Amino acid sequence: MQSAAGRAGARLPIVGEHPAGADRGLTSGPGEALRIFTGAPLPAGADAVIMQEDVVREDECIVAQSAAEPGEFIRRQGSDLARGQQILTRGAPILAQTLGLLASQGLA
Repeated sequence: MQSAAGRAGARLPIVGEHPAGADRGLTSGPGEALRIFTGAPLPAGADAVIMQEDVVREDECIVAQSAAEPGEFIRRQGSDLARGQQILTRGAPILAQTLGLLASQGLA
């Protein structure tokens, strides 16, 4: 969603949907919305996310119930850890949550 159209009460046509996973190459134009799922790449042209709890769906449009600022609810790739940050200590047990952490960093 482009935040210029992200004012409270804005009515935006839904032009696509992007599930989590591989980038489908979707784009968003001014005044358009795409439904994206947690973990999906941000579509080109979008600069903010409005949580689905903060919109009302009307047919093939959404109506924003709150304003969206540029960058809102967007997590940039690599923003979860700092370069060189230690994520495990030597000898730490590999648990289910540890596997998720390692996978999130691209480690097999």
